[in-house]
Amino acid sequence: MTSDEDKIFSLSHELEGFKFVDFEDVRIQLSNSPHRVTTKINYHDQSATLRYYLNFNEKRKIFYHNEINSLQKLLQDGTRNQPEILEKNDEKGWVIESYLDGKISGKLYGFDLDFLNNIDPGDFVRILTKIKLSKPKLLEWQGGLNKFYEDRFEFVTNNWPFDEMKPIDYWRSLYLDSIKGVLVKNLAFSHGDLNPGNIIYKDQRIIGFIDWESSKYDGYFRDFASVYYLASGDEHWRDKFLKGLKLDNETKKQFNFFYLYYLLIDIALLESAIKKGENKLFRSGEMTDGEMKSIIRRNFLQSLQVVK
Repeated sequence: MTSDEDKIFSLSHELEGFKFVDFEDVRIQLSNSPHRVTTKINYHDQSATLRYYLNFNEKRKIFYHNEINSLQKLLQDGTRNQPEILEKNDEKGWVIESYLDGKISGKLYGFDLDFLNNIDPGDFVRILTKIKLSKPKLLEWQGGLNKFYEDRFEFVTNNWPFDEMKPIDYWRSLYLDSIKGVLVKNLAFSHGDLNPGNIIYKDQRIIGFIDWESSKYDGYFRDFASVYYLASGDEHWRDKFLKGLKLDNETKKQFNFFYLYYLLIDIALLESAIKKGENKLFRSGEMTDGEMKSIIRRNFLQSLQVVK
């Protein structure tokens, strides 16, 4: 029995009574040595999703509890665009969630055309706005957020492949002049990893968002800026999305800060991967150097448009 088969056997034995729907999917995930396995299962004759955290150490426990706490909080706040917890085991690190039946909205670094053609950007704004309604009661989040973004500035600067520094300089000026002072005043609950694989839709509506383990209180416009970034292939869709936000001069600065965050952080991540000879990234799957460089160039040009 191979190592992967050992892990699958151990996993299925530990969760005796649950029927895995797709063993091959589990096999692929285990072979990539992730921090968790996420797979569709048969749970009491209904489809469900199993999230099983491997090597359930202190770091993995943070992800696990963040997922649990976020789903419970969203349910208490009355939102319905997320899975519900059906069963969980805090000691072993697994949770069974209701299955969101639909398609993921894209792959790699953008939404699929089918998604953009069928989902109204105004509806997307309304759904995200509902999630943002809950405000934090404490102010100590600011210090952690400032440290988070200071680290990102350093990472982007160290992996910046262009002589032109205006995008980084402008990004930092937005942070110093506007964001740093208002982050704590304009915090909202954010998904934190709103990529196409975590957005589920069916026909002409958003079914919901999955994978809440990275959620936290952050600047109000972070998730909105992520959606705008992922829709870069359709300017008409993006224009309608922006109109739904009804930004004024101040909130436009906040939005641009987070939009630049996604543009520049991906430039740095891809450039770092090219330098290291890696073509496998947490959000991209496998890519050629040419594909990576194409996205780097696209993001750079879009960042210059923000600076203008």
